[in-house]
Amino acid sequence: MVRKPVADLIGSRVLTLPGSTGTEQDKETAHGESILKDAASGSREENSESMRLEHSSVPRLVRALCPCHNGLFKNFLHDVLGQDRLRVENNNDLQDYPDLGQLLNGEPPRCVAPLQWWIQVDANSSVWGARAYRRIAFACGEVTQTWTSTNSIMAPERVCLAYSGGYEVICFLADCGQEEDFEAVKSKALKLGAERMIIQDVQRELIDELVWPAIQCNAIYEDRYLLGTSLARPVIARAMVKVAKENNCTILSHGCCPYSMLISFPSQVRFELAWKACDPTLKVLAPWRMPEFYNRFAGRADLLKFASEQNIPVSSTPKAPWSMDDNIIHCSYEAGILEQTEKEPPKDMWKRTVDPMTAPDKPTPFTVHFAEGVPVKLEVEGKVVTGSLEIFKEANEIGRANGIGRVDIVESRFIGLKSRGCYDTPGLTILRQAHLDLEGLVMDSKVRAIRDRLSHDWSTAIYNGMYFTPEREFVEHAIKFSQRQVDGKVDLVAYKGCAYVVGRSSETSNLYSEDESSMDTLDMNWTPQDTTGFIAIQGIRIQKYGERKIKDGEPLARV
Repeated sequence: MVRKPVADLIGSRVLTLPGSTGTEQDKETAHGESILKDAASGSREENSESMRLEHSSVPRLVRALCPCHNGLFKNFLHDVLGQDRLRVENNNDLQDYPDLGQLLNGEPPRCVAPLQWWIQVDANSSVWGARAYRRIAFACGEVTQTWTSTNSIMAPERVCLAYSGGYEVICFLADCGQEEDFEAVKSKALKLGAERMIIQDVQRELIDELVWPAIQCNAIYEDRYLLGTSLARPVIARAMVKVAKENNCTILSHGCCPYSMLISFPSQVRFELAWKACDPTLKVLAPWRMPEFYNRFAGRADLLKFASEQNIPVSSTPKAPWSMDDNIIHCSYEAGILEQTEKEPPKDMWKRTVDPMTAPDKPTPFTVHFAEGVPVKLEVEGKVVTGSLEIFKEANEIGRANGIGRVDIVESRFIGLKSRGCYDTPGLTILRQAHLDLEGLVMDSKVRAIRDRLSHDWSTAIYNGMYFTPEREFVEHAIKFSQRQVDGKVDLVAYKGCAYVVGRSSETSNLYSEDESSMDTLDMNWTPQDTTGFIAIQGIRIQKYGERKIKDGEPLARV
């Protein structure tokens, strides 16, 4: 549901009175606006006569979002609206409002809209109505809609919310291969008030459209990070737009927390830039950028405490206070105790790899086959695996069992500040290493040098959320062109944290020749004497530079 800021309700459209006309309507509207404005700000005493709304034959209702579900409703009434049971001065019309009657009796109202619980407050000629409105506005930060007649309620807009399995209310989850109890996720979402839980499998799309291009360009950020989170974001964002359209949503939302400009800031950028490209007509609701929300919590510890008090299950706990982002590519670990860069990560933190020190003593041999720079087959222990998703899962298993792919780094975040991140990326580490080795056999050196520069541009674009941009598209086309001859196979051995290349071969490249590379034969298309001319030509520029340094009194020989 769309929630509008309290400030938006302070204006000519806050109270309209269809039952009144002319001067009477203008007078009551202005008075109603004043009452609501003061109630929201708390600038008047609760028992003040000015808190009352003039009686009208048309009841004025304020509907406010309740940030809780069934089990929490009673606590919400006590904590937010006060210990005293709500009361009205004139309840002659209560029979027309069964939800309000339940509310006054301390019972949870029926679900007006499946997505959330709503509180209906009859502000007609009552002190408590204004007081309740003010307290609800303070607790919820926003109210959704005001109306003055049951015949004039506008249909609320729909929001499609991104869900990561943490503590936010959700309705969409992309299955990116994360280790997740999807039934538990669905149950939790519905209990927290989601209209429905949509889980969409995007694993193959993620591998085909993001991971394989990443391998083709040997993508890496600051020489260490293999972009596991960054690669998944475009696929999630695009899937979310599709789901939003299919469910008539006009707004997209995410739960990126505002407290760390280092950790959550890139995710906000990646999601929202992708949404702008995929469908500019969709609006964005980012609750954690609203002061009414982020002012309620001082930090991550407060959020965990709140979740615990409200019996909301989350993956982070005081004993494991770090943030995780898990998908088929990797699992990342950030924040919490990891912010102390000098301390070793807890041994029980890693989810996708075993400890290299305790990995099996027996090596695991395997072979990866490539076509145009993309893995097309994997052979391991007598098993032949084909299919993009299947190959990647098998590579993940090889890496997991042998403790391959762990990194603990401090990286430059989107805005230039530093942040620590720990990642275990087993399968991608193995496949990237095999691809790098095959390129050494088959790829032209000048083309490879240019491609390496473009790889930096592609990696940076992905990290910064620029996937849906013309520059990324251009660079990716050039990189794929460079991979037309990257065909062959690479033999490797996985052992205690490393994947060792032990052999490679290709039928498509003539750049390597055993005869021409041999030190035991002169069967070549040139003679040793040709070397003299080559060195003479190559040395002209360098010789001139040396002569100038001697003239300047700075001889390179330093004699």
